[in-house]
Amino acid sequence: MKKFLSKILIFLVVNIILFELTVRLFNLTNDIPQRNLIDDRFQIYKKNQKGVFKNAKWEVNDFGFLGLSDIDYEGNQVLLIGDSYLENMMNNINCNVGNHMKLIDKKLKVFEIARSGMTLIEYFEFYKKFKQTINPTNTVFIVNSNDIYESISNINRYPDRIQVNLNENKISKVDLKYPNLKKILYNIKGLYYLYYNQFLNFNFPNLKSSKKIINTATNKELIRKLINYIRDNYSTEEISFLCYNMKNYEINSLKMLSENIYHIEEFSKNELIEDDRHWNCLGNQKVAEIIYNKFIISK
Repeated sequence: MKKFLSKILIFLVVNIILFELTVRLFNLTNDIPQRNLIDDRFQIYKKNQKGVFKNAKWEVNDFGFLGLSDIDYEGNQVLLIGDSYLENMMNNINCNVGNHMKLIDKKLKVFEIARSGMTLIEYFEFYKKFKQTINPTNTVFIVNSNDIYESISNINRYPDRIQVNLNENKISKVDLKYPNLKKILYNIKGLYYLYYNQFLNFNFPNLKSSKKIINTATNKELIRKLINYIRDNYSTEEISFLCYNMKNYEINSLKMLSENIYHIEEFSKNELIEDDRHWNCLGNQKVAEIIYNKFIISK
């Protein structure tokens, strides 16, 4: 009986090892960088991480982001802040908006602060934290509707993002979402493959997002309060806003923060990645050209 159980155990161990090697060899899962929480507020990636996401290579820079990290104090510094569209994990870094801008003007130095799920309030918080270090001559926030609504915890509470409670006029507490589970899943790729493809399911009670159904009129009022909060707590006059996937009243609300606003009304199919609707290289090139023409040389 012992020999039989030993053979079964050896068989399972060998197959688990073979399965893990197969997943790693053929890149059957996407690599996701692990995060740190600094100052109890800012989520950045842990340094010295590299990986592959949808056949595109990524690498965390010294500041904890995936994008460009040029710093220049001679007056050619551009700071871009955005979410996963700017982060560009699904394309190689030479496809980034910043790199396309540098192809247009080789004198430019571009620093990109971006992470999936970042909110508009998060943009301002990162801008305030990094402004002195980067000392930008041009700052552009790349904004869509979700960035606005997900800034407001009174609409939906996302504990793993920087949000503002507009009833209390203060930033809500930020927590990393399942850091220990993610560390296990991302390091044991066979387990992550089973989880990602829903062969395994983990249900945890912590960090649940509270979602509410709020009508358009209420949304408009909350956006008005958000804009007032931003005006009272952040410097906005030096920031330009490149908007996409936004309604007119949302764009008009941002005009209360800055005169430098441009709205991209649509992207063509050949400018988007088919399976997730993020920008491909052509889409990033389009964004780079608009930023350069509307916000850089126009000044």
